[in-house]
Amino acid sequence: MGARRSSARMTSSLSRRLTCGCRRASRRAPAPLVRSASAQLPTAARWRSKLAAEQSDSTIWTAPFWRGAAERAVKTAAQVFVAAITVSTGADLIPAVGVEGINWLAVASVTGVSTILSVATSIGNASFTAGR
Repeated sequence: MGARRSSARMTSSLSRRLTCGCRRASRRAPAPLVRSASAQLPTAARWRSKLAAEQSDSTIWTAPFWRGAAERAVKTAAQVFVAAITVSTGADLIPAVGVEGINWLAVASVTGVSTILSVATSIGNASFTAGR
């Protein structure tokens, strides 16, 4: 008889513990496992405000942007100018050919196009060019 009582006591105390735990858990609202679709995807208004904030931060109408764009364009023009002269005549032939042997129109056109592309690259990446 004593063994039955002790086992009954253990069972009842175990059931009380489980019940107490269940009651405590049931008092709290269960956490959602999956968020609703509207909470996961930003609305059009959120996208518009985010885009407006990015555009205002990386505007091309600031002095730091144009200083950075001018610096990049001058560096690109100088590099392409030297490269175009070297390629058009050959590095070994420049002293032998002289200034007359260089196709200046080709060098100027390649330098001009590369400078325009450099400015376009600066506009495409305005926040980096402005130093932000």
